[in-house]
Amino acid sequence: MAKKKRCIIKLFDNWYDITEFIELHPGGNVFECGKDNTEVFLNHHAASKDEKLKLLEKYKISEDEAKKLLKDSSYKQLDQDT
Repeated sequence: MAKKKRCIIKLFDNWYDITEFIELHPGGNVFECGKDNTEVFLNHHAASKDEKLKLLEKYKISEDEAKKLLKDSSYKQLDQDT
């Protein structure tokens, strides 16, 4: 059985596992999985930054968990058209 592809991103100083959130994102999959997405986030959500970060709170993971996922050979970046 294949493992589900995961997408984790960094925003500011925090990591988020947004695998389930991507389908809910009105802008679609515009994320660079495994990378810091802060600049792109601010380009689109600067005025509503705090509100948007509250929505992502439930997807927050620890830095240790992020490092584990990024090093794990089963970690897969989502395809951009997924």
